[in-house]
Amino acid sequence: MFETLESNAQKFEGQLNSFKNLNVGSSLETPIPIEAGGMQRRIKQSQYNSKLDNSLNGETSYFYNPYQIPPNWKLAEIHKRATQVGKPKKQFESFKNSEVCPCCGFQLYKRQINMMDNYMLLSFLGSGYPLFFSFAKYCIYILATILLTSGFYNLWTNYQGNYCATKKQIKLGLPYACTADYISTLTLINKANNEKAIAMQNILNLITTLILIILCIFYRSEQKQIDYDVDAEEITPADYTIMVKGIPQDMTENQLKEYMVDFRREGEEDRDPLVVVDICYVYNVKNVKNVEDQIHKLVEQKKAALKNIDEDSEEFRVLTNEWDDKIYYQLLQSISYLRCVKDDKTQFTGYAFVSFDLEDDKQYVLQSTDQTLWEAIYDYFFSLSPEFKEIKLKQTNQILEITESPEPLDIIWENLTMKDSEKSGIRQTTRYATIAIIAVCAYIIYLLNKYQNDNSDNEDSNNSDLSFTNQILQQFSFNNLITSAAIIVINNFVITLSFTYFVHIECYNTRTVYNVSLAKRLTIALFVNSALVITFISFFVTKNVYQKGGLVYTTFYYFVIDIFLSFISSLIDEDYYVYLIKKWWYSRQGKKSRITQKEAHEIYQLPNHQIELCYAELMNNMCICVFFAPAIPIGLVFQLIGIFFYYWLTKYFLIRYKRMDCQISTALSLQMTNFLEMLIPTYSISCALFEYSAYGQISIIQIVTIVISVLFSAVPVQVILEYIIEFDVQVEDVNYMKAIHQFTSTYKRENPFTSFERRHFSRKYKDESFIQLDS
Repeated sequence: MFETLESNAQKFEGQLNSFKNLNVGSSLETPIPIEAGGMQRRIKQSQYNSKLDNSLNGETSYFYNPYQIPPNWKLAEIHKRATQVGKPKKQFESFKNSEVCPCCGFQLYKRQINMMDNYMLLSFLGSGYPLFFSFAKYCIYILATILLTSGFYNLWTNYQGNYCATKKQIKLGLPYACTADYISTLTLINKANNEKAIAMQNILNLITTLILIILCIFYRSEQKQIDYDVDAEEITPADYTIMVKGIPQDMTENQLKEYMVDFRREGEEDRDPLVVVDICYVYNVKNVKNVEDQIHKLVEQKKAALKNIDEDSEEFRVLTNEWDDKIYYQLLQSISYLRCVKDDKTQFTGYAFVSFDLEDDKQYVLQSTDQTLWEAIYDYFFSLSPEFKEIKLKQTNQILEITESPEPLDIIWENLTMKDSEKSGIRQTTRYATIAIIAVCAYIIYLLNKYQNDNSDNEDSNNSDLSFTNQILQQFSFNNLITSAAIIVINNFVITLSFTYFVHIECYNTRTVYNVSLAKRLTIALFVNSALVITFISFFVTKNVYQKGGLVYTTFYYFVIDIFLSFISSLIDEDYYVYLIKKWWYSRQGKKSRITQKEAHEIYQLPNHQIELCYAELMNNMCICVFFAPAIPIGLVFQLIGIFFYYWLTKYFLIRYKRMDCQISTALSLQMTNFLEMLIPTYSISCALFEYSAYGQISIIQIVTIVISVLFSAVPVQVILEYIIEFDVQVEDVNYMKAIHQFTSTYKRENPFTSFERRHFSRKYKDESFIQLDS
């Protein structure tokens, strides 16, 4: 490939003049005048001229060079400030160089979010973040609803019951189904002989289910309105852009633009032309990766050459200039090569992002694919990609697929390069691997649960005369906690790490879809391991639900351990402490450091917040709590406390110690809400299951409750609500070219092809006070 770069570079060498004429904001579509010889002299002359020009205005101009060695740590600190969470300023004009980071272009002087601020202020991170905190709030509402409508009554009547045998009754040799202790007396089995309380409990369970259905419908409506409110609050490129799929490789950008400008719906041929302001074609990103690998090799060679040389010596400066020349020339060759790639039609992926001047124009095109309610319901159940809709170009009769565009920072560009068939094959393999891991983990839990049961029987016979205090301590012995502790370890390490890797290699087009896939998979797997596996083992293998070492004991210990571990793990953010150690280790080297400026920025930027793991943990705790709530209602109290603290700790670490590289859309929250609605049939089925295990029968009321909840979960509530409820939707009246100054980024700025120059060439940073790159 290197030879190809050489030949392509020679093709453009005659057009090159000087490094000073480099325009960082330009794309690969614009020729860049450069001259191959005497590069270092021209770079220095360019810097000198820039300083001279800016001195007239009382400012000094410096260059951000991603390959500078040693790095400027103050500039890395500026990058950290630019990438941490804060609300950006809004204005309809360009920001000064001193107001943005020269590396990423993010604003430096952002508004700090406070703990007591409304979570809607997080709208600049995408609607996914306000919706996450709204989601957590409704999780608290759901648990509080269950506790108030049926949980407190369940807990009180359990405590007042006398079905579990006391030590005296056991010594007399009377038959018993459970032993009276501080755990069993709070569980469902303890009122098995109170028919009146059981009948009342069934009625309350039905009322709880109906209230939860109403609560979920209200939440769906609020969720959609939050999404619209965020869209109205934040002006983003996606407000003006559609994503197009299936474009023929021989269709040029100009041709696509003409088709979009002349686009008309049936019967509206006299409508004014649409105004298309930008089109971003997506090319095979592997070509960019190839040339970046070549550059990376040169940078590593530069680091090795400078490793043992005094940074203040003349030899160091000479070698630095020589290697900078080599890297610079490689960059010029790479630009030439990528231009040739762009001219190769086979490298076009068929994806494009088309931006209109007004949001009205974008909505006009999207509304041409509007469906009836029944068509939308059919797509909900049977379409493989319901988000994409087909349009027909009248000029060519070609069919293209369009959808709402994701935000530029949400797109995983290299994954757009892969064919759908390749992705399907990878995902099929990871599904089998997922099932295999769940099965292995389930078998481990089965063995540990069996061991716990065997040992609990021996302990009961040996410790029947212990004092009450010693009995409590005995309950928390290793043998009794082994299954609960193993479930937590397996969930937090084996399941989470392996599934994160699987989803990563499945190559989704956006980070939101990646997050959706990971959160869904983790939610299911964690619930299976934490609840369904041990329930199946207790009901059908060990047949021990309410006795020592049985299901209710394992679950009670799980609640107790999990609430403390979750609090501690949330309070002690290991990612942040690793970040502090790395930052201290590298920055202490000062001028002796041999890492690049780009690497210094990566070290200094705060850890990325992983919202998908937050959703998965929250949903896992909700599923387990609601599933076992009928048998162990005290778990509702534990989880209410746990989720309350989790809400505030997550918000605190997000606004103080995290960064966000992407803007998360509403899709993640919508998918998690589908899981949230599944809690309703989960609750009603578990009520019947534990009623049968304790009393040997299932009442008619419980069967009615199950039917109602299952029917509700099968209905596409979101689809129906969007058709029957009038939401307050505000369309942007600012045109694209005026709104562009408020954009965090754009499609061409994030596209690896069109952003190659911006990411690899030096850029200016102006400041009168403390930035000195060569310090």
